[in-house]
Amino acid sequence: MCDKGRPEDWNGVKVCGCFGMNPNKSNLVFIHSIWFGTDSNNGEIQQIQNRITHSNFSSTKFSLCYLPSRIPSSIRKSALNQTSDAYWDIEESIESVVNYINENG
Repeated sequence: MCDKGRPEDWNGVKVCGCFGMNPNKSNLVFIHSIWFGTDSNNGEIQQIQNRITHSNFSSTKFSLCYLPSRIPSSIRKSALNQTSDAYWDIEESIESVVNYINENG
């Protein structure tokens, strides 16, 4: 039942607030800040007033748009810092998804 959709409610607590914790699932979450804007005639994003922004967004299902599978329980936060290959692989995957969406409407 848990999609880790409200991490700001339990930030700093060692559990995610689910009814039960599955030892095979990680309690790590990716928190996203997402904005949508409309294109102007030259393809540039228009002024900020034309943006829809959603901060502190988290969803396991959404993360599967750019992750190959759920985060294994063996992965620790330290394994995903900006010096790790895994971090940059995730970053590249997110960029690929965003580019695909933007190029295909």
